[in-house]
Amino acid sequence: NVTGKSFMPNSKEDALAVANQAWEAGKSFDVGLMQINSQWLRRFSLTPEYVLDPERNIIIGTWILAQEIKRFGLGWKAVASYHTPVNKNAERGRKYATAVIRQLKLIQ
Repeated sequence: NVTGKSFMPNSKEDALAVANQAWEAGKSFDVGLMQINSQWLRRFSLTPEYVLDPERNIIIGTWILAQEIKRFGLGWKAVASYHTPVNKNAERGRKYATAVIRQLKLIQ
């Protein structure tokens, strides 16, 4: 996902190319299984290539979500902040949490 547009690359190399292009342009993007937002990569000095590894992506994404749960409690505000820190853009985070809820309802 780059600035709200979904991408479904056919290979890790293609995914890395999309992520690196967004990275170099300073765009917001989500990467990997846990859809880790680029602001976390910048904050923790991680590269797109590093978080494209599925195992690392899950570990890092889970850790980030755990930190947000510690901060906001076990609820949708933590999920929203996982995507977009509430102090940066609460509405964008709320939309993300709403999309997660919608997907959960689809699979139930």
